[in-house]
Amino acid sequence: FADFTRTQSEILGLLMGWIARATITLPLEQPTTRNDLFAKPEVALAQLQKHLPDGATCRIESLLADQSKSGVRGQESEVRKSLIESLSADNSTWQPGLVRIVQGLFANPRTNQPTDDAAGIELIAATGPVGECEAVARRIKHLLESGVAPKQIVVALRSISDDGPAWNDFLTEAGIPTWCEAKLPLAASPVVKALFSLLQLELENWPFARLMSVLDSNLFQPLWPEAQSCRAVRSVAAALRRLKLHAGRDLMLRVLSRVATGLIREESASVSDEDGEDALPVSESSAAEIAAIAEPLLARLSHTTERLRRKHTLADWADVLATLGGELGWSRGGLGVPGDTDSLEARDWDLLQRIVRTAAEADEKLASSPDAKPARKLPLLDLAEFTAELRDLLSGETIPITADPGGCVRVLDVEQVRHLSVPHLFVVGLSESSFPQNRADDCLFGDTERRDLAARGLALRHREQHQQDEMFLFYNLVTKARASLTLSYPAINRKGQPVFPSPYVTA
Repeated sequence: FADFTRTQSEILGLLMGWIARATITLPLEQPTTRNDLFAKPEVALAQLQKHLPDGATCRIESLLADQSKSGVRGQESEVRKSLIESLSADNSTWQPGLVRIVQGLFANPRTNQPTDDAAGIELIAATGPVGECEAVARRIKHLLESGVAPKQIVVALRSISDDGPAWNDFLTEAGIPTWCEAKLPLAASPVVKALFSLLQLELENWPFARLMSVLDSNLFQPLWPEAQSCRAVRSVAAALRRLKLHAGRDLMLRVLSRVATGLIREESASVSDEDGEDALPVSESSAAEIAAIAEPLLARLSHTTERLRRKHTLADWADVLATLGGELGWSRGGLGVPGDTDSLEARDWDLLQRIVRTAAEADEKLASSPDAKPARKLPLLDLAEFTAELRDLLSGETIPITADPGGCVRVLDVEQVRHLSVPHLFVVGLSESSFPQNRADDCLFGDTERRDLAARGLALRHREQHQQDEMFLFYNLVTKARASLTLSYPAINRKGQPVFPSPYVTA
């Protein structure tokens, strides 16, 4: 433990009145020379002593055999010297640089002498965020090629929710087996993105770029006979380009149908839309063949999305989504293998449908009247209104994290890493805004007032305490490395502006 809340300290105090012996471990040093670094566990120790029952004895076992101290409440006092197992008890196999961090990080610079041997520590000042990812991926691959197991490598992030998905995607694309504990938003799921792309296709009246993004997607897997030909999607793109059809579902279908049936002659191969705009001439022989393949596919897609062009209640929209998922292949699972891409997409699609149906059931219950009064009529939503409603429903939803399969490089939050023992640790994104992390100013009390109220017993944090907690977190993080520690930060941001490293990097 590093600290306890006031309630936890009181519970421990009451518990110790009923048991003969309790052992609590705190990360301290004896004698204490880095007061700011270990202020957090020192406060926790003082709180524990304060809540001990009368007559209880507090024995403090020091990390070193020749150091001890005790705190006692009541009449009895007992002090004993002992050597207990600790991180600094046996570091004979550690790299010299890692030992130096444990012993001297955040020590007084006036008395702390620089070391000549920093083996085991590497600092990377990368050229931009992408350069940082490349540098870390290169070193991880080198470790894997040298025989290091993937599970012995951990990448630590300050904000796993913000940076975790990007790091996970980059390392995976680099061919590194990776597992990330970040909870991805459901809206970021590929199948949900494919759905919104289809909805936008209808809202924008089939623009060429949007249409091709839907058809070219790996998630577009209908079992239609019109889509089984390997030339179908390419024929759509070729036909629309030849006929200069940039948008308009009705216009596309009408023109392709006329070209496919030979209604447009080679001598005057032009097609007018309702606004009088003519398409450019097209060779009858090539255009007819391509249009004959493209037109059935677009006609089937138009028929499938026909219900999107009507108004429905939220419950009916849930049925529309279920039909779309079945038609386009989104609801079909894979082989049932854990981590299989198709299985994950089917899982996300099922989750989306459950969310919409739950919201629809809530609307129906709210609309029903408990007395004899007539029930409120459920609103009918058009496609634009439903799309906005769906975005609101999914805004706070996340995809369940899959269990760590083992045999992967782990991408974890720094709060999780400080509880592990890691042979090879990469702490990335160490810019000046990551450690120490800025704390928002309180709108009611200034720092002086917060100090005064905290001294009077209120659980209020002040700026100095925040800085101490940040130092302690960073210390607990970097001291978990056993074989190598790599610290990295982007020296240049995406705008080409210089980025300074965390002051802890030079501590």
